Order: sequence, then structure tokens, then C-alpha cells
Amino acid sequence: SLDRARADNSVNAQKGLFAQIDKVDVVDPATVKVTLKNPQGSFLYNMGWGDAVMVSPKSADTNKEKPVGTGPFKFQNWAKGSSITLVKSDNYWGAPV
Repeated sequence: SLDRARADNSVNAQKGLFAQIDKVDVVDPATVKVTLKNPQGSFLYNMGWGDAVMVSPKSADTNKEKPVGTGPFKFQNWAKGSSITLVKSDNYWGAPV
């Protein structure tokens, strides 16, 4: 996700958040090591920003049209520029909706 977000062809609206990243190494399936070009005090804040969310490679190409989430609702219909219809997600893990 970080490599994709900072790539030359990235369309991420907040691509600048990733400009100080020099490289990203996978340590294990749950850990990455990020090396910065220079010290950056705002790095952890930037990684908490909405545009820094980790996206599965399986959904990255379709995420713009079919976003993946874990909330209480899911998309039923999307009329671009007009409306979005959401329905209850039967797979929601939280309190009853």
C-alpha cells in the first residue's frame, strides 16, 4: 500500500504524505520497516491520516468503484454524482444496527 501510494503513477490525493519514505521492507506478515529519507516528526501522524489506509492488493484496482470496509453498512447502489444507497451488512461485527 505504501509503495503504491507513493509511486510515480499514484493517484492518491495525499501523495505528499509519503514523500519522505525512502523504502519499505516487509519484516513479517504483520510488520513493515519504513526508512525515511530525512527525519520527519509528522510521520506517525501522516500514517494515521485517512489516505494512508492499508489496502489489500486484491481490492486495490476496484476500490474506487467497490470500496471494501468493515462498518455496519455496505453499498447497494451508487449513482455517481447523484446518490449512494447503503444497506445493513449482515457481517457487521459490532453492536446490532
